[in-house]
Amino acid sequence: GDSNELEIVKLTPSEFNTRHAFVYQDHVEYLAGRIKERGFHPKRAISVNVVKDAKGGTIAHRVVAGIHRFEAAKKAGLEKVPCLLYCGLTEEEECLLDKWDNEMDEDHKEIHFLEEAEHYKYLRDTKGWSQRQVSKNKGIARGLVQWRLQIADLPEEVKLAVRGGQHVGHPLPYFVERHFQEICKLKTKDAQLSICREIGTRGMMADSGANDDGGGTIQPMRQKEIEAAR
Repeated sequence: GDSNELEIVKLTPSEFNTRHAFVYQDHVEYLAGRIKERGFHPKRAISVNVVKDAKGGTIAHRVVAGIHRFEAAKKAGLEKVPCLLYCGLTEEEECLLDKWDNEMDEDHKEIHFLEEAEHYKYLRDTKGWSQRQVSKNKGIARGLVQWRLQIADLPEEVKLAVRGGQHVGHPLPYFVERHFQEICKLKTKDAQLSICREIGTRGMMADSGANDDGGGTIQPMRQKEIEAAR
C-alpha cells in the first residue's frame, strides 16, 4: 500500500474488521493519551481500502485495520492521520489485512471470544459467507468457527446477561469460552439465562471480596459447578 495522510472525516470503519461494532473505549483513551503526548507515529499508519465506482471515482475510504488507532486519533483531536492506502481490496483481503495488523501490533487489544463469534455470525448472516470462508480468512480451524457460531446463535437475552445487561457493554470477565460447552447444551433459554446470571453474580461478589454464609470468601464459579448445574 501507498503511504499518505488523509482527513479523518473521510474515513469510515470497514464492516470486515471485527472491531467495527466492538470498540474498547478504555483502549481508545489509552492510545489517545499516547498520541497527544508523542504524536501519531507514521509506522502506526491506519490501513485504508480506497473504494472506487465504475468510472474510477473514489466513493469511500474504509478503515480495514487500526480502528482503535483511528478512534484514538479522533479523540486526540487530529484532523489528519497517516494511512496506508490500498485500492479495490476484496472482502476477503480486508478481513486478512485486519488479521495481519493484529498479529503485528504491539498495542493490539485482545478481542473477546463472544465478540469474535458475533462477527462470524455477521459475516454469515449479513454477508452470506460460508464457514469455510470465515475459517480461511480469520485463519482459524473450521471446527472453532462452527463452535463460535453456536455461541453467537444463543438467544439475545442470554448474550445480554453475558454483557452484564448492557447492549453496548463488553462481555463480563467472568465468562470463559469453555463455560459455553455446558451453556449451549441447556435446552431452554430460561436455564441458559439462569446459569449466566449466576456466573456473573458470583464473579462480581468474588471481585468485591464478599463472604458466603459460612464466612469463607466467595469464589467465581468453576467449570465443575457449571456442569453440575445442568
